[in-house]
Amino acid sequence: MTNLIEFKRGLNSTRPNGNPGEPLFATDTNDFYIGTDLLHAPKRITVYQDTKESDDTIYAGQPLYINNSGHVQLAKAIFPYQQVVGLALNNTNPTFACNYQTSGIVTLTNWTNIIGTIDLAPNTTYFLDFNNFGKLITDPTNADYSVQVGFALDNNNLDITNRFIYKL
Repeated sequence: MTNLIEFKRGLNSTRPNGNPGEPLFATDTNDFYIGTDLLHAPKRITVYQDTKESDDTIYAGQPLYINNSGHVQLAKAIFPYQQVVGLALNNTNPTFACNYQTSGIVTLTNWTNIIGTIDLAPNTTYFLDFNNFGKLITDPTNADYSVQVGFALDNNNLDITNRFIYKL
């Protein structure tokens, strides 16, 4: 049996040809389906995962880059650490394998190690922190540039986006 996570509109809102609280999208372990908008059928989001040796102590959800040795390390919005490859899926010590996800939705019930609070701010874009390795922030305006990492769908789910570098 597949365990599904369903994200629903508020019970007081409706979508065209639908009922309040109907799922907007559902996910299983590796296949994600998300509505492109409220009028169109869901589309599949591909999820890519990989594993590389870690050179840092890493917590699940932290943004990573690949160093010159081909190992993962914590990312930061300064050269050369800003090339985010994805978010860690497990806690890892140096020299051990770190699983990470490069696209799709990462789900955590506690984001404290990444953003400083337990919950994500729903409907908020998260950027790579320019002051701290392995952290995400919502306001990069004090930096020369930043990297968009993901969009919070709700308190626990971050949709990893194309990691664009922004000149601010």
